[in-house]
Amino acid sequence: MKTLRTLREPALFYGIGALNTVIDVGLFLFLSGTLHLAYLLAQAVSYTAGAANSYLLNRAFTFRRQGPPRPLEAARFACVNATSLGLTSFLLFLSQRLHGGLLEAKLAATLLGALANYLGNRLWVFPASGSARRNAHPSQPRSPRTTGPVQAQPTGKVRAMLPPGEAGLRGAKEAGQRPSAPERPQERAVAGRAVARKAVSGSQAH
Repeated sequence: MKTLRTLREPALFYGIGALNTVIDVGLFLFLSGTLHLAYLLAQAVSYTAGAANSYLLNRAFTFRRQGPPRPLEAARFACVNATSLGLTSFLLFLSQRLHGGLLEAKLAATLLGALANYLGNRLWVFPASGSARRNAHPSQPRSPRTTGPVQAQPTGKVRAMLPPGEAGLRGAKEAGQRPSAPERPQERAVAGRAVARKAVSGSQAH
């Protein structure tokens, strides 16, 4: 299945290219043979007609682009085809200089131009975008990462069940205050004796 999907695109491109070739070569022979137009001018007109057909069909079926054509996309397509047109025109010119057959040179130039066209369209005009790859192979959403273990904070009911010292420490932490250190047994004894002295001195005064 993967091989079929890989071969589908170039097969469609060259199938449409065969139709483009019929339009291109047929119009070229009509202009240069019947109307006796200069072969370079006939080449430009016939190639432009085939290129327009190529853009419309390949955009819709080979590369599956939706919506109206975008200016940048059309400009890139025009650049690719202008380069291919220059290549094929040079080959025709070279063939005539070497006294070669015009039809044979036209067919050879068309094949080379089709190869250059496919590479330019696939890699530059209609590249496989990142969004298209994500849509073809959607990935599972990632859960946010945590930097450390998350500790659950005790609710009011749970805090009421904690020992007084621990409940006080946790309440101070949640309030953003620095918890006070618990009193030591010696400090509690000193505080108790001080209260007893005050009580004794008060009774003696009466």
